[in-house]
Amino acid sequence: VQDAWFEHLLSCMEVDDWRLLAEFIWHTGCRVSEAQLLTWERVNFTSRRVQFVKTKSLNARQLPMGPEVERILLQCRKKQRPTPFPTKYRAFRDHYKQKVCETCAYFGLGSDIEKEWNIHALRHTKLTRLANAGANAIQIKEWAGHHSLSTSQGYIHSSGIDLESLVSVERRQAPDSWCIEGQSI
Repeated sequence: VQDAWFEHLLSCMEVDDWRLLAEFIWHTGCRVSEAQLLTWERVNFTSRRVQFVKTKSLNARQLPMGPEVERILLQCRKKQRPTPFPTKYRAFRDHYKQKVCETCAYFGLGSDIEKEWNIHALRHTKLTRLANAGANAIQIKEWAGHHSLSTSQGYIHSSGIDLESLVSVERRQAPDSWCIEGQSI
């Protein structure tokens, strides 16, 4: 999901609760159920951490709270609900899907993109963005709360991955002993 598409989708979402939930998933890469089951006891503004306890993999995990996630959670806190996000999944899914259709029409995107762009695609996008930013496979696995690296690899999509930058990484890490005398990397 491209940034411009997602920004347009958010601008179309009339229901503030659903917009905040979509943004939270975009910035954390958590599952919808993890966001909807999140409690205020698991949000720590002091240590800037969010802990997901009720997860699909049964592995509790903590994620750092970046400025965007903090902004979203502070907005949710002003609503004085017992949990940050509403728990009516079907209503959220239906609203989200309608706004995806509108966004795809706006950008002239094909039906293949509209079909693939479900709520879970935001999780894939976050993990791909982490990979593009330089996160290693183990970091992505831990962020996602997966049991195995192979599961995490299935979430990372190769579009936009900069392979050329690996050459400079290799040069920085290569010891001089790798070079034939008189030559350099």
